[in-house]
Amino acid sequence: MKRRNLLIPTLALFTVVGLLAGCLPAPSGEALTLEGPTEIGLKVGERLPGTPVELLSITDGMARFHIAGTPAEKKVGDSLDWSGVVREGVELKLALRIIWIGEDELHTAGTARIRIQQPNPIPQTITREPPIHYALPTTSTVKRYQPVPGTTLTYLGKDPDKGAVFGGVAGCPYRRVADSLTWEGQLRDGVLARHDLRVIFFTDNQVQLGGMVHVYITPQ
Repeated sequence: MKRRNLLIPTLALFTVVGLLAGCLPAPSGEALTLEGPTEIGLKVGERLPGTPVELLSITDGMARFHIAGTPAEKKVGDSLDWSGVVREGVELKLALRIIWIGEDELHTAGTARIRIQQPNPIPQTITREPPIHYALPTTSTVKRYQPVPGTTLTYLGKDPDKGAVFGGVAGCPYRRVADSLTWEGQLRDGVLARHDLRVIFFTDNQVQLGGMVHVYITPQ
């Protein structure tokens, strides 16, 4: 019961934060930044995805870690942060808090920030999910004839009868408010993504999208 009472308000807070987070694209071809709330569970012997932060043991509510080779002891409420390069061109920053500790596992909640240098989106079906996976909320406002960040989808404007019009879509290109819009493919070598989006609002000049981006990274 203690775990549930702590988890619900914590996740509620990060949900609010998530409404303010999303895609933060730099000028085309430079970088794509994804940032938002995340919750990560760890069992003894596991690492935070894409990091050298390893949970070694848990004794009497105390979690013992190796963080890049340095021992550290953590209790509920303590921070668990890491930043570094996951693979060439991919930077990860985690700002977490331990929200629950059990006998052989714990849970953390906080924010994750992934910066992907020089993305070159190529559509492809994701048939195998690489080991490092982060799911982050995203919102973006896309102007007419501009691409949706991190995809090959393009907003083409408003059809008066059929709704928002998108290029690069397999099948029907029209979407109305609350309709889904999905893209998956490669962002750069070793980095795949699936965008599960919905149309929030559109005019002839721009469209607002929101949803989740799943990023899959293969470590080098």
